[in-house]
Amino acid sequence: MSASWVAYGFSWRKRALLRRFVQRADIKFVRRGSQVPSDATLLLWGACELPAGVPPGVKVVRLEDGFLMSVLTAICSGLIARHLRIGGALPS
Repeated sequence: MSASWVAYGFSWRKRALLRRFVQRADIKFVRRGSQVPSDATLLLWGACELPAGVPPGVKVVRLEDGFLMSVLTAICSGLIARHLRIGGALPS
């Protein structure tokens, strides 16, 4: 595994979900390719172009809305199931 994970092109509202999905709280969000370390794994939003200045050899992983939304759905389903197991009733 590379030393650092860096994300580019993610909106503020998707950042917490991304951290939870990759199970790393230390993801650094950058605005420029020159901020990406040469040993990093770069997480890119969807079809976002590779930012200028990214060092050669950086591992690139692309994530898209449907992919992250499936994670959010799983999280919400778990919360609902836990609520029902405790004996709570959900409003209809």
